[in-house]
Amino acid sequence: MWNTLHVDVSLDDLLARPAIGPGYLTRDEAHAQVQQVLDADPALGRAAGQWRMDVQRVRVGSQTWTIYEYADEPQKAALTWLNEYLRSFREAGVGIRVATLSS
Repeated sequence: MWNTLHVDVSLDDLLARPAIGPGYLTRDEAHAQVQQVLDADPALGRAAGQWRMDVQRVRVGSQTWTIYEYADEPQKAALTWLNEYLRSFREAGVGIRVATLSS
């Protein structure tokens, strides 16, 4: 199963704010959902073009969109992906934390 993830990393308050999709998608469905979001905002035109090349991650400024595969729990897998993504910030001494997720 596949899911979508949008992350906004703020260096102002050192928080990563994830928006985790509902999960239970095929890869094509997840990819199409992100494409729809990127296409809806003219300011994201370059990212939308990159996404059309069938990438799994695109970044614009502080925002990142990705799709990921998971086996059991889409939220748990998203947080695993996110912590791996934030590792480079932490290794550089930037104490980024993940914002509290609403249930």
